[in-house]
Amino acid sequence: MSSASRQSIGTEDAFVPVLHTLPSSPTLSVECMAVNTPVLSYAKPLDAGLDLTMNGWLLEDGETESWRYFEDVTIAPGDSVQIRTGIKVQIPLGVYGRVSVRSGLGIKQGLVCHDGVIDSGYEGEIFTRLYNLGYSPATIRAGSRIVQMVLAPYIRAEIVQVSSITAIGRGERAEAGLGSTGER
Repeated sequence: MSSASRQSIGTEDAFVPVLHTLPSSPTLSVECMAVNTPVLSYAKPLDAGLDLTMNGWLLEDGETESWRYFEDVTIAPGDSVQIRTGIKVQIPLGVYGRVSVRSGLGIKQGLVCHDGVIDSGYEGEIFTRLYNLGYSPATIRAGSRIVQMVLAPYIRAEIVQVSSITAIGRGERAEAGLGSTGER
């Protein structure tokens, strides 16, 4: 399946598995839940992310909630809105999907999304939440490409409970924690 090789990472005799061959492209089954929902697609031949569009959004006024479909939505600075994509996927075993905002929305409009993992066992619609971190209202047009999903293989670890973790000399940061390497 894959092979590993020795590679130096700053300590002598460090063994780092390196993937030399990638598996063939897995098949991703996609269900469009509405007639005018576009199928997932790669915008360009070398893109890693599949574009998902906004199919609907949740109007939340503090007391009631109602879904709006195929309508534009404006997100005020500091506000957020839950988004429906109208897409269900069947992700192959050994693969997961990661949802991220499209870079243009982040850079140009200050929008970020709830970054999420879609497990191969999940069979429901893909949702996300967009947050406006910018200084101006951001309008998302119905049917616009808003987020992208990247598929990647994963490793499932064997979990072993121990009474304490034994230091193995990989680093000097164990007790120092976050920020221990400094700013520069």
